Amino acid sequence: MGDVVNTLEVRTFGLQRSGNHAVLQWMMDQHRGHPIAFLNDVRHGDHDPYTELWEPEFHGFDEGWDLETIRRAPKRLLLYTYEDSRVNMAEGQASLLATLDDAGFEAHRERYLGASARRLDFVILRDPFNFFASRLRKLDDLTGVRDVSWIAENWTLLARLALDDSGGDDAPSVVLFNRWQSDPEYRRALSRRLGGDFSDATLNQVSDHGGGSSFDGKDHIPLTLAELRRDWRRVRDPAAVRSWIRRLGARGAEAMDVHGRWPHMRDDPRFRALFADGEMLRLSEALFGELPGTRAFVRSCTTT
Repeated sequence: MGDVVNTLEVRTFGLQRSGNHAVLQWMMDQHRGHPIAFLNDVRHGDHDPYTELWEPEFHGFDEGWDLETIRRAPKRLLLYTYEDSRVNMAEGQASLLATLDDAGFEAHRERYLGASARRLDFVILRDPFNFFASRLRKLDDLTGVRDVSWIAENWTLLARLALDDSGGDDAPSVVLFNRWQSDPEYRRALSRRLGGDFSDATLNQVSDHGGGSSFDGKDHIPLTLAELRRDWRRVRDPAAVRSWIRRLGARGAEAMDVHGRWPHMRDDPRFRALFADGEMLRLSEALFGELPGTRAFVRSCTTT
């Protein structure tokens, strides 16, 4: 191994609408005040995460540094993420986790990213009821896969991975979004694994990636002066002005019912079909416990 560039290298995998960016922002916050490179939505397979991605975000580096200088600079945290975006997935890719076993990427990993003192892999998983409700609600507006059967197969794969308590060194750890969002001790344990200084400073922030919430858009993202300055030309757009007014009193993620989305989709045939055989209910309860109303809903799906 060459000279260490990354004190901690974290790679995450998550289906879009799993709460990915809330968790990722929080992960960065555990290392706030130190140099951080965040590489969002990287291209799957043997590709350079610094150049083959949706967008980068850098903290703690001098302004004006070019990409190659940042790549070689020491970092407290290198965080890069893989999603199921169509543009960044290989044609015919069967699994969101394919890059875990990509020999080409592993052969070039240190050249792309530099040497790391520690490496961790994580999968982010949300309960299927609220995940599929949010995903189907914005299915045609997202960059992600639109094949619902593919999404369901991959959610099931990730859920079974979460239930496999083998603790193998090569297996990624699973962050259960519901528990992460509601349980401070769960977050503290994760912060310790990340070697960070525990902070919930960004827990209430709502990410605007993907247009914000599937159900609320950006309504719960507090309006900032910087955004008004950036978008002032939209002042003649009535829809933009109405959105700004709604957001003047926004309280962030604490006001969002992130675990109560699914009843809004209970009559959608695509949503009902996902739960008809009862398997997703079984996996959901094994991981997230019983969610109010879901057993009766699943019974209604199996009897129609």
